[in-house]
Amino acid sequence: MVETLIEQLETRPLPHLTPNEHAHLLVLIQTTLEVNMIWAFHSESQELLLSTSTAACNGRMLWSDARALGVFIWLSSAESLVCPLSQWVSCHANLSGHARAHMEVIARNEYMAGDNRDPTACSLFYFALGKAKLVYALWKQAAWHREQAITLNFLANDFTQAKWKTAALKNAYALLGKQSFEYTAAFFLLGGSLNDAVHVCLRQLSDFQLAIALARVVEGGSDGPVLRDVLQNTVIPTAFREGNRWLGSWAFWTLNRRDLAVRISVVDNADALDIQVAEIGAPHYDDPSLLLVFSQLRSKTIQTAKGTSETSGRSEFNFVLQIAQVFCRMGECDQVSSQSLAD
Repeated sequence: MVETLIEQLETRPLPHLTPNEHAHLLVLIQTTLEVNMIWAFHSESQELLLSTSTAACNGRMLWSDARALGVFIWLSSAESLVCPLSQWVSCHANLSGHARAHMEVIARNEYMAGDNRDPTACSLFYFALGKAKLVYALWKQAAWHREQAITLNFLANDFTQAKWKTAALKNAYALLGKQSFEYTAAFFLLGGSLNDAVHVCLRQLSDFQLAIALARVVEGGSDGPVLRDVLQNTVIPTAFREGNRWLGSWAFWTLNRRDLAVRISVVDNADALDIQVAEIGAPHYDDPSLLLVFSQLRSKTIQTAKGTSETSGRSEFNFVLQIAQVFCRMGECDQVSSQSLAD
């Protein structure tokens, strides 16, 4: 709904708004979507949120829905925040299971979405889940597809063997030349190259959420090398380039840099955070909810407390003062602004 509203406002701007006011409105609406994702990430009610999100999609969530809702941004990690240390291993395995289970739901829905039941629509997700035999079974039912025979012949092979992995990678490169990008990523996964599949998601599909989803499912958690590379070299630079503190805070938290996850709410200077990025855009200062996340996270763990202590008093005061001014412009002037400064 948020994305639809943004599209409508971009094509039909509201009357009586200046260009600056219109741009500011679009930023606020987009921020609302991102804010919801990050609050969901820190929520202790993951199952309820997922159930509500699924219901909003009439029980048939497709990948486009999951991306719009940021499901794989928040689903796999939020519950780990409330796992007792003694149960961390079992909790971590459970979170990986949640991500896998939901990707399988999406795969099934993608397959059922079209009248023809096209196996190519779900191959990427099933290959990520390691279910090549299931894709083979779906192709058996696709008698209408002109590539059924050749695909069945190919998928009948054992892709645990090196020669067939190499064959799958060759097919992926051939599909890349045909600009069939999602199917290209699928065959990279079949060939055992998660890194190449992720690069296709980032470069050709411009979908970092899909890259994150694949990495989390294939690597079985949030601490794999491919996911870390995506966060460090794509998500964090994107956050600084777009001035998106919410996205940056989420990425740092996922990388177990809880101190930086707190500090980025207040400090937008990459050098001050000891982070090397090529481009830094204007930060979303006019987002009062940043004050809420700073307040909630600052004492959540030892690392976040460390991040708070490393933030200068002047930086923190200027940040709170800026938010207080935002409240004034929103008509929440006296009481809320004063309370913000007092806290």
